[in-house]
Amino acid sequence: MSAVEVIRAAALERVPHGFLGRRGGVSRGLHGGLNVGTGSADDAAAIAENRRRATEAVLPGGQLVTVYQVHSAECVTARAPFDHALRPHADALVTDRPGLALGVL
Repeated sequence: MSAVEVIRAAALERVPHGFLGRRGGVSRGLHGGLNVGTGSADDAAAIAENRRRATEAVLPGGQLVTVYQVHSAECVTARAPFDHALRPHADALVTDRPGLALGVL
């Protein structure tokens, strides 16, 4: 099993963060690698495992919060993970809550 590839920016060194590649995931075939997109036709169990791995690579013990990306100027405040079916349509997230890993994909 290969490790999740995490690219970090020196300017953000004091903030847990990461830009993730495809390495380190469990998806196969067309979605091979670290597919974290719940809107894809990938196996739901593989996506869940990939999301778990991605979160652990960036913020161990954290909870992943994502939005439904729509390519807009919308930003939402995350205070807890959103119910998947009720994720807000936006392209940016902010939080003041420790333990939330914010993700846009």
